[in-house]
Parts: sequence; C-alpha cells; structure tokens
Amino acid sequence: MEHLQLLGGTINSAWERLRMGFSSALQGRASHEALLSRQDCELRLMDTIRRCLQLRVRCDREYAAGLGQVVAQAQKWERAEDMAGSLIAQAWSTMMDETESLSRLMRANAETLATTVIDKLNALATEKRASRKIYQDEQARMALEITRYQESVSKLKAEYEKNLEVYKIAKARYEDQYVKVL
Repeated sequence: MEHLQLLGGTINSAWERLRMGFSSALQGRASHEALLSRQDCELRLMDTIRRCLQLRVRCDREYAAGLGQVVAQAQKWERAEDMAGSLIAQAWSTMMDETESLSRLMRANAETLATTVIDKLNALATEKRASRKIYQDEQARMALEITRYQESVSKLKAEYEKNLEVYKIAKARYEDQYVKVL
C-alpha cells in the first residue's frame, strides 16, 4: 500500500512537471490540436505576408524604375536661355526634382523591404517552425511518459488487488483453523 502511495506521489509530481506552464484548460488533446492548428495558421499567414512583401518589393522597384524613366525623358528637354525666369519652367524643374527624389526613396524602401524585413520575417518563420517542432516533440514525450505511468499504476493496482484477495483467503483459512483448534 505504501508503494502505491509513493507511486501516486510520483505520478502527481510528474503531472506537475508535465504541465509545460500552460493553463489547465490547455492540457487536453483537443487543446494540443488547437495549438498546433493555430501555429500552422500563423505559419501560413507568415508565408502569405512574405509573398505579398516580395510582390510589393517588385512593384516598388518597377515603379521607381518608371519614375526614373519619366525623369530621364524630362531631362531631354532642352533648357533654353529664353525660359530663364519662367514660372512654368521652375515648376516643371521642381516637379522633376521631386519625382527623382521619390524614385530614389521608393528604390531605397524596396531594398530595405527586400534585405531587412523579408529576411527577418523568414528568420521568424524558421524560429516558429522550430518552436512548433519542439512543442510537438515535447508533447509526444509527455504523452508517452503519462501512458507509462498509467500502465505502471494499473499493473500495481492489479497486483495489489490480487495480493489482497490472497490475503483475504489466507485470513479466512487462518480463522477456520483457529476456530477448529479452539
């Protein structure tokens, strides 16, 4: 009996270790499946975000190139001396200078997206996949350990019940023998 109590204490401490810091509402099989499903959805979303950002980079680069072509076409205009002081010529020159600045800014932002943001997103997705695998492996290990404990308890309980029956039979025989002797 004491052995069963000790084993019961071992099982309770094992359950305490196996909780993984989750709420008790997140410790069942359905919760495990829900967590895996959520992680899968987040990974798919991250892949979609990555594809959208890559498309955005391509579009921004094309737009910057198009603006560069507009500026190049505008620079072909010959600036004649007779246009000096013209407000229209000044406005056009300012507009092309700003367009060229916008083109450079769009190109720089596209490069930042391509080199920094997408790389960090890829690293985050890789880390999330590794974390998911660790979680899944740990969950499988814990389920196996719990199954082993449950089998051990069942085996010891069956052995205890068998020994209890043997004890009861032996006690009954003893009492029969004791009554016969008296």
